Amino acid sequence: AAIQLLPKEVDFANQLIAKRGFSWTRFLTELEQVIPARIAINSIRLDQTNSGVHLTGSALNLEAVTALTVTFQDHPRFKDPVLGQHRDAGNGVVEFDLSLRYRYRSQ
Repeated sequence: AAIQLLPKEVDFANQLIAKRGFSWTRFLTELEQVIPARIAINSIRLDQTNSGVHLTGSALNLEAVTALTVTFQDHPRFKDPVLGQHRDAGNGVVEFDLSLRYRYRSQ
């Protein structure tokens, strides 16, 4: 019985170690460095179990959203950006949601 519980206990210990290594200050600083002035972020949702980040925001135009996606792709900590949805909010403003991964450990 103890051997059967061991994988769950090891997984739990690994999750605690991973959470201890995460720095919100570092994450938000790196995020701020990537987001250009012409982009407004409305919400940030972070899933630490899979290092997923979900952003919603608005931009002055679709080109700004595309540039943001490319910037995330080229950044050493943010990877695999996927534009989920975008829509014209009027006056040229584009609302969007974007999902990506954040590598908070040095690799």
